[in-house]
Order: sequence, then structure tokens, then C-alpha cells
Amino acid sequence: MSPTASISHRRPRRLAVAIAGSLAVVAAVGAGGPVSASPRAPLPGGPTYVAPGAIRNPGAPMVLEGRQLRPATGTELDRLRGRQPSLGATTCIVDFDDDDAVALLGGAKDTFVYSPWWNQICYDSYVRVVPTNINHFHLLYTDPDVTPCQNSDNDYGTAFLEMGRGADECEPIDPVTEPRSYAHSMFAQDILSIGRIDVNGWDYSARPFTLERITIVDAPLRVCFRLPADGPWEAAEPPGPGDHPAQYCWPSLGAGTWNLSDFTTGSIAVTVTSDGDGSPNYSMDDLRLRW
Repeated sequence: MSPTASISHRRPRRLAVAIAGSLAVVAAVGAGGPVSASPRAPLPGGPTYVAPGAIRNPGAPMVLEGRQLRPATGTELDRLRGRQPSLGATTCIVDFDDDDAVALLGGAKDTFVYSPWWNQICYDSYVRVVPTNINHFHLLYTDPDVTPCQNSDNDYGTAFLEMGRGADECEPIDPVTEPRSYAHSMFAQDILSIGRIDVNGWDYSARPFTLERITIVDAPLRVCFRLPADGPWEAAEPPGPGDHPAQYCWPSLGAGTWNLSDFTTGSIAVTVTSDGDGSPNYSMDDLRLRW
């Protein structure tokens, strides 16, 4: 199905209790921070958001091989540095506050991002952010006063939690135009995949791109990028931190904005996940892609 298809996320009445419980859980979202947190404010129990102007360089990535990381050889690093971007490249910034992309999600009022996932149109392409091992991630609000609240006048006719402005007032919001802050995982082990597809295509064939920058809001992340196979003998594998002969990773990037452009040219997928089982769930923002 094309990302431009109209998607309805109206849930049946019998799921109201389950959604209420989910929103209550999401209000805390584990150690990684609340559902509605300002992107410029400290996250409870976590580090302070680092402004995008403070750009850091992660150095050379490592090679993921047999589910283990090893240092890249000189030949492998030369291969990465030798992949030059095309002339006349375009730039796309994904700050998770694009009204059209939010509208494709049916508004994602309760912050839950389900299929068709995040699809932001940029020039000739959609930039897609898709979870690969769980059925959703979260799209948070900028205003910390937008929070789960009790409202008996809702679609289900019952007093259950929904997103509104003020826990007591429950002032209605327009989820499409209400400013959003960043993408947030549900669990530390979630894997979010960043990719590019043709806006005029009828399939999800991966198109190459460069991930120039990524802002990590909280929790160290393992950031991996996958290159096209060198030949037909290399079997294609789904994106994620698995064993693939053309996958490179930075095992632990902390909070801040990272410049990855020296190595990621020609990527067909970039994945992010926490850097260890003991890490909290995580947030990312300000993706800058070029092709």
C-alpha cells in the first residue's frame, strides 16, 4: 500500500480500557522520560538535551560481523570514504514535526505511531522511520502540558485517559498541528530503521542516501548503516543489528548531535537501538539526510 493512502486509527470501544492502561504506562515511558517533555528541558532521570548546534564527530565506525563488532580495516574505511555523494544533492531534515506526515498517521493523538509509520515527503522521496521489532514507537509533544488526562466526553463515551492540554482541564488539541518534539522508543531494545523510498513508486524499494546528522536526545544509541550488496552472491537481509557483510556501526553514541556524513554515503538503511540491555528507552530527533 502506498504511504499516501488514507489510514484510520479509530479503535473499537472494547479496546478503551487497554488504551487507557497503555497511556498510563506511556505517561512515564520507563526511565527514558515522559510522553510530553520539552525538547529543550532535562528529561527526568536522564541527560539534558544537547542543542543541534553542538555537532560532534564519532570517528570511524566498526564492522558488524557474526553479531560481533570488530574494528574496520583500512580497506573497508577507504571503501566508505570513497563513496561520493551525487552532484546536486538535496537535503531533507526530519524533526518529527511535519503536519503532512502526522496526518498520514491519523494524527497519532495518543503519541502511538503505527503503520504506515513515519513518511515525510522530501522532493522525490519519502523518508521513512519504521520499527522493525515492535509494532509502534512514540511521537512526543513539545508542550509539557499536553498530557494524558481524564475526559468523559471522548469517542468512547467513557472516562478514560486521552491526550489533552492540562491533566485536569483536558483542553482539546489538534494532534496534526500541535507541535511535536522527537521520536521515542517504547523499549530500549526497539530498533528503528531510517530509509528512503521513491515518492512515485508502488513498492518500498530502498533508495540510497547519506545520513549526515542525527541528534540523540537521551540514552546512548547503537547507530548502524547498511550499504547495498556488492554482488548477487550477498543475500539481502532485513535492516537491523544482525549479521550482514555490509553493515557498519557506532556502538555507543551519547546525547548530542553527531555528524556521520564522512562514512554513510550510499546507505540503504540506518538503524538505531540502545547500546545495551541495561539502557533506558531512547529518543532521537533532527535527522538530516542527503541524496
